[in-house]
Amino acid sequence: MHILHRRLQALSASLLVATIVLAACAPQPARPGAGAADAQIAQKAWDLRHAGDYPGAAEEFLRAARRVEGEPAQVYRLYAAETYLKGGQTDPAREILADLGHEQASADIQAWAMILAAQLAMLDSQPELAVQSLDAASGLDTAGSRARDIRELKATALLQLDRPLEAVEERILIEPLLGDPAEVDANRQAIWEIVNTLPTEVLQGPAVGASDTARGWMELALLARSDTTGAAPAAMAFQRWRRKFPNHPGESLMVSLHPELAAAQVATFPAAPHRLALLLPFEGQAASAGDAVRDGVIAAWLADPRTEKPVVEFYNATPGNAAQALETALGDGAEVVVGPLEKGAVDAILRAGDPPLPMIALNQYGGDDLARPGVVQFALQPEEEARQVAERARADGHSRAWVMTPDDAWGERVYRAFRERWEALGGTIVDRAVYDSLAHDFASPVKQLLDIEGSQRRSAEVEETVQRPVVSEPQATESADFLFLAAFSLQARQIQPQLLFFGARDLPVYATSHVYVGTTDASRDADLNGIIFGDMPAIVGDRSAIESMLSPDRADRSGSYERLFAMGVDAYRLVPEAGTLRQHPGARLQGQTGELSIDPAGVVQRTLTWARFVDGLPVPAVPAVPIGPALPGTPGAPAAGLP
Repeated sequence: MHILHRRLQALSASLLVATIVLAACAPQPARPGAGAADAQIAQKAWDLRHAGDYPGAAEEFLRAARRVEGEPAQVYRLYAAETYLKGGQTDPAREILADLGHEQASADIQAWAMILAAQLAMLDSQPELAVQSLDAASGLDTAGSRARDIRELKATALLQLDRPLEAVEERILIEPLLGDPAEVDANRQAIWEIVNTLPTEVLQGPAVGASDTARGWMELALLARSDTTGAAPAAMAFQRWRRKFPNHPGESLMVSLHPELAAAQVATFPAAPHRLALLLPFEGQAASAGDAVRDGVIAAWLADPRTEKPVVEFYNATPGNAAQALETALGDGAEVVVGPLEKGAVDAILRAGDPPLPMIALNQYGGDDLARPGVVQFALQPEEEARQVAERARADGHSRAWVMTPDDAWGERVYRAFRERWEALGGTIVDRAVYDSLAHDFASPVKQLLDIEGSQRRSAEVEETVQRPVVSEPQATESADFLFLAAFSLQARQIQPQLLFFGARDLPVYATSHVYVGTTDASRDADLNGIIFGDMPAIVGDRSAIESMLSPDRADRSGSYERLFAMGVDAYRLVPEAGTLRQHPGARLQGQTGELSIDPAGVVQRTLTWARFVDGLPVPAVPAVPIGPALPGTPGAPAAGLP
């Protein structure tokens, strides 16, 4: 205990100096009457103090005090005492505080004087007296304007008194009073240094009366001292601590000290779980989508050749009850969770911290912290399809793009994803046109993109030059070598004919899966002829596997149903492979929604199958030959296949 005492004494001494320096350098709270005397004298005092001439500054504050009476004089005298203490001159500070006349001072002045008296007691190695003075100051500081100074100094005094856990509690209470992130980090670092001076038996003790936050700090220190070796076991222990103490202030500090804890990929997914919980919406607007995913999971379970298959249990999970559904599944003994499906439900679970079970979320988390150990995010995202359009077009040899998107949030998301990937690949966007998705005539945005008015203007200039009529058709400019069309099938069937009408007959058009409803109808989709698009294999590839799983008496065989059905199939098949895919980003799983891999952030990447509309039907598009280095998600990229 003597060694611990010396450590705490050394730590408290360094913190005392820091506390006094910060208090003196920080912008001062408004003092009653300050500045009412000779402004020139007061300014000179502050200039000397900032220059480090503390005796000179203190004398100027005293000179200002002699020019006024009452509370303004007390303010300048306390500034003088504070300045003497900053310069390490205790005797003149003691004399000022002794002559202050507390009985005539306001509660605010008295609280300030008691804080300075506590600083003086600390410099005189009298921490008990300092604590008494600070407790009295706290009782007078009813507005809490000096709470930070009081708690910082009291924490330092408690360290000198060998009461480190109480010092930790004081510093925990300081954090809400700090506005500067650097100060917050410094306070957390001070707590971390305190708990790391404590013996293991103290950290493991009952800590009677300790707050949950203090207990979290103590267990974090124990975790740092554990004999756990290897990045994955350490990260797993850290995740258990995070679940026990969600949103704890020590989390960010620990990650900054040990980045490997955040970076380590923890293979928490069991290869053969015995019980699987499926969290899906079975009521409300998303119920039909939940039914389709459920049907896909059931079909995949029935087709699973393993003799020991997991028990699959279903739970209704909406944004309003997702967290409770997860708790119920946990209580029922689930080992892995698939779902939820709605973004709001995923957010509701992950905002509370890492889930207690490995989870394949069927949507992406909306928070900033995308990488979540033990969580795989599997979503049919339009942004990912837009990025693959950019990769496909670049691999096909294109470099200059026109873009056409709806003027809504969906269109903006798709455009932003395409632009970022396209420009990263060295491509250029020549122009972008937006259209009203509710409109029936798209001539205006098409003409704007193709610069038809410019063509007509040039024809008029030629007529004026030759002084006779010229027979010409509006011609699209050749400033771009392809068009990225972000549209659903209804709009695409109207836009593509207008592109042809205005002369863009040889212009390659690329699109996402949204241009195709998912079921063949040659007469309906003849207007889509020529459009190249990416979609899932279950829709435009070899459909034999998915057809064998679909119920023949299912009334709803729409493309939307089949896409979500395929998602359910792949979600089930991802469960035993998720750990391997997460640990090996180069590995691939051939799925019904695409060739699947998991990136370092835990997000499932789908490599699409490419098709082109010919005679109103989607037919396989000739595979592109990548140019330059292999691009992620394109043919030629390295892959370690999974069975």
